[in-house]
Amino acid sequence: MNDVNDRGAKKWNRLMIPEFKENLKNIYNNNNNDSKTEEEINKIKHVILLTAGNNTRVAISYNTTGTVYEICGYILKWNHKKEVVSIIDDYGDIKELKLTSIQSVNITG
Repeated sequence: MNDVNDRGAKKWNRLMIPEFKENLKNIYNNNNNDSKTEEEINKIKHVILLTAGNNTRVAISYNTTGTVYEICGYILKWNHKKEVVSIIDDYGDIKELKLTSIQSVNITG
C-alpha cells in the first residue's frame, strides 16, 4: 500500500517544478489578456445596434482559439440576452459570434 502512494507522489512531484509553475502562470495570464474594458464593450454593442437590421456592411474581427479572423458582411440579428451576433458574409454563410470573442466592429459601407 505504501508503494502506491510513493509512486504517485513521485509522479506528480515533477509538476511542482518552479519553472513549470512559472510557464503555467504565463499561459493563463496570456489567455486572460483578451478581456476588454467596459467602454470597449459598449462601443462594440453600439455599432452592432446601429447596423443590426439595416443594410450596412460591417467588418468584424474576432478571436477563436488564439487566432484572429475577420469577416465582412451584414448583421442579421443581435441577441442581447445571449450576447450573440448573427452575421451573413459575402458568400451567404451565416456565422454566430459571441460578444466575448469579438475584438472590433467597423462600418465599411
